[in-house]
Amino acid sequence: MFLSLAQGEGRAFTFLLDFAAALGTSEKDLSRYEPQAAAQAYPAYLAQRAAFGTAAEVALAMLANLEEWGIYCGRAAEALREHYGLDEAAVAFFRFFAEPVPGFEEQATEVIAAGLAAGEDPRAVLRAARLLHAYETMFWDSLAEGL
Repeated sequence: MFLSLAQGEGRAFTFLLDFAAALGTSEKDLSRYEPQAAAQAYPAYLAQRAAFGTAAEVALAMLANLEEWGIYCGRAAEALREHYGLDEAAVAFFRFFAEPVPGFEEQATEVIAAGLAAGEDPRAVLRAARLLHAYETMFWDSLAEGL
């Protein structure tokens, strides 16, 4: 499950470069960009849980969050096409995340069940999902503040 997610992130990165190019931004420009701290809370927390948490924590957090992220991405793709005239290649990053990952729900459920059966703390598993959701909200709020 985790390898599949990582491979998807790699594929999405190429789509992100296409989006940037459609906005007139090069990969070099992106490397010089100074990110907003609040927009980094989500990936920082997810990386922290992946490194120091449990598989069930990460699986539930991602399971609880991916649908919401997908909805946001689908809405962003539509808005970028409708209001800014971007083509499908330019919004492929958003379309990629708007679609559910085939089999992910089943895989995540198995990981969560195995972790809980092995004695993982259910409160910690739920906490990870709640916090990742909060950091997702911070991400989008920080983008809106920058407009």
